[in-house]
Amino acid sequence: LATSYTLAQGIKSCGDFDLILCGKQTTDGDTAQVGPMLAELLGIPHAADVSRVERIEDGRVTLERMSDDGYRAERLPLPSLLTVVKEINVPRLPSVTGVLRAARAEVTVWDAVDVGASPEDIGQRGSRTRVVRTARPAKKAGCRMLGGFSALMEALQAEEKR
Repeated sequence: LATSYTLAQGIKSCGDFDLILCGKQTTDGDTAQVGPMLAELLGIPHAADVSRVERIEDGRVTLERMSDDGYRAERLPLPSLLTVVKEINVPRLPSVTGVLRAARAEVTVWDAVDVGASPEDIGQRGSRTRVVRTARPAKKAGCRMLGGFSALMEALQAEEKR
């Protein structure tokens, strides 16, 4: 929440926008909360797990997103926010000229006062969640051969009762 709030304050300070792109999730907290929370704080629609942006026209973005059933086509009004999966793009290598230009580029740095952020709502103090620890699940290897559909159904029903 603190990260989303801080980003929202910065975005509001920039002025009008049409589309915000966020990664799906970070590798540190791995919660996938920042994009949707940011959209909510900005009061704009969002779509998660976007794998392709088809087009942007007539005040709408047409996209394809991953779902449990495969891929789903959707359209959102602008402004909106999309969280994208890594499959959306294959990065290309920068040119030498591009690297040199980037090295000389000026980066504007804002602090909490510049974006009108409340000190109580940013940083560790503003966070409502904490990652206490992370762990990998124990690897369980195993295989069970089943003799047909009825054996599969029995096994699934037994598993469901557990």
